[in-house]
Amino acid sequence: MSSRLGISPLQLVYDQVGDVERAAEYNAAPEARPARPLRVPTSINPDAVRRVLEAILASGEVPPPSLREVAERIGQTYANLRHHLPELAHLVSARYRGYQEAQGARTRARVREEIRRAAIDLHRQGHYPSNNRIADLISNPSALRSRTGQSARNEVLHDLGWRS
Repeated sequence: MSSRLGISPLQLVYDQVGDVERAAEYNAAPEARPARPLRVPTSINPDAVRRVLEAILASGEVPPPSLREVAERIGQTYANLRHHLPELAHLVSARYRGYQEAQGARTRARVREEIRRAAIDLHRQGHYPSNNRIADLISNPSALRSRTGQSARNEVLHDLGWRS
């Protein structure tokens, strides 16, 4: 009964019905939603897109763009590039992935070297190279929590004769 009147059960029990018409208007179904805009498929000119992708691959752009970035640049969708030009899309993706992997390897090598240097300095000063002491000496203390950081610390401790 209370839902038909558009009021709470508590209001019905305490006879706080009030203006039923106004409550009914307030709780009436909302206006119908506007129609969803039609999705217009992105047209593709495979020859023109092929030339653009080949030019991007030939350029020495550093860092190389991802396939999603290339798609945005040329006004295409990622899916269109993957579907219509799979071989070139794969080459763009592979080049980007290779660059990212190389960046990761350089970062890991830098972290390893920085931790190694800090641990050796602490050892020379007669201090145990603990995580906290090493963290105070490196540029990114959270790097010690990574797998790379922990393995670098354990290796240097072993090399220096400390038990880890």
